[in-house]
Amino acid sequence: MSYEIDIINPAQKDIEAAVRYYEELLPGLGKRFLTQLRIISAQLVVNPFYEIKYKSVRTVLMPIFPYLIHFLVIVEKKRVVILAIVYAGRKPLDYTKRE
Repeated sequence: MSYEIDIINPAQKDIEAAVRYYEELLPGLGKRFLTQLRIISAQLVVNPFYEIKYKSVRTVLMPIFPYLIHFLVIVEKKRVVILAIVYAGRKPLDYTKRE
């Protein structure tokens, strides 16, 4: 059974910031970032059960780009909720303090 993906607003802002950064670095690179994100999202729809890193939050490293996707799996609702997409070198986030 496949899952649905929900991207919460702070995670959407993470995506927009990363795309802007990569587009400024090299035109077209932001689009490539989005393509990689879509590939990972398609994998999460089919198999979201990556290792739990802390509490109930799971992470997956994006290929090519050094970003971690932080997400929850809500089995009862067949949903994957993307909480954040952050640079892998950054210290872990406190999700309760994000807007």
